[in-house]
Amino acid sequence: MQKIELIDFIHLNHKEIKMAYSWRNNTNIRKWMFNNKEIPFNEHINFIDNLKLPKFKKIKYFLVLEEDNYLGVITFKNIDLDLKQCEIGLYSNPKKRNLGKVLINQCIEYGFIKIGLSRLIVQVFTDNNKAIKLYNKLNFKEISKSIIEKKEIICMELIATT
Repeated sequence: MQKIELIDFIHLNHKEIKMAYSWRNNTNIRKWMFNNKEIPFNEHINFIDNLKLPKFKKIKYFLVLEEDNYLGVITFKNIDLDLKQCEIGLYSNPKKRNLGKVLINQCIEYGFIKIGLSRLIVQVFTDNNKAIKLYNKLNFKEISKSIIEKKEIICMELIATT
């Protein structure tokens, strides 16, 4: 098994910044995001710069690297160390396939093992059947449904086993 490295967005080099930007704006990735608009490069740079500010300490974005292969991006939002929970998100390198399980497992490892959380929450569009099936397979349980931006969302959670 290859060693997987998580590169914090605040430490990305220029090549990696451009790569993450192109992935984020890829049509097949954007369609599953709450903000599915194409973002300008300067907004992408500002976002990464803002991640360095103290007020954004409850947000982490990582580029996932295995050997020389960039696999995707994993995100952690609303990190609450008191409640031991956060919201996770991910998207894979659009040039590669079937990386969802690897990326979710990196979310689980970082959230549960590295920072000691006990609950991971994910929000998925109800028509994203592939993602829902994978989250179910990995023991995420549906906890609620809601409407965001006129789209139905399923909220799922994974509780750490002790």
